[in-house]
Parts: sequence; structure tokens; C-alpha cells
Amino acid sequence: MGDSPHQSRNPADCLLAPRASMKTCTTRAPDAEVRADLAIASTAKIHRVGFVDVRGWFCARGAVARIEYLCPLVINRTITWIDRGHISQTYGLELAGSFRTAFRRELFR
Repeated sequence: MGDSPHQSRNPADCLLAPRASMKTCTTRAPDAEVRADLAIASTAKIHRVGFVDVRGWFCARGAVARIEYLCPLVINRTITWIDRGHISQTYGLELAGSFRTAFRRELFR
């Protein structure tokens, strides 16, 4: 299972800041984290081991480069993170169906 890119700012500080916006509360996934995830996914494929890529659950590809991912703190009106390293329970529950589907797909391949 891939790792969601970590946030660089505390969500509460960002979202409660004056003039907070989607732009100011969106971070770029660190290149090292994205590269590590891509390497693990590639190795899993070579060894025919399942891998669940979760980047799309938290981030969208940027327009600049293939490896750039932009990760907002709010998705579909839900705050995704409670701190810089843990997702919110609310967002986790919203992802339950997607997780179950992805997990079963990799488990039974």
C-alpha cells in the first residue's frame, strides 16, 4: 500500500488563517515521497505483488510535470487531515469503499 503524501502545514493553522483558500491550503507532494512510492509500486509489479496507489485519493497531478502532485487540505468539502501526518476520521470513512475495492482488486489478482 502506498503512502499518502504528507502535508507541510498544520491543517488548522492553514484553514483558519486570514484569506485562506484552496490555493493557500494546497501543498505539493515532496518529490522524495512520490519517487519512493513509484519505486515501491514498480518493484511490487515486478514481483507480482499487489500495490494500492493512494495518491489520487489525496492529490491531483500538477500541470507542470509528471511527478508533481498537488494535495489540498479539503476535498469535496471534507477536511482530509487532522495534522501533518494523519488523515481525518471523516475522510478515512469516506475512503472506506474506495479502499475496500482497491484492496480486494490487489488481493485477488
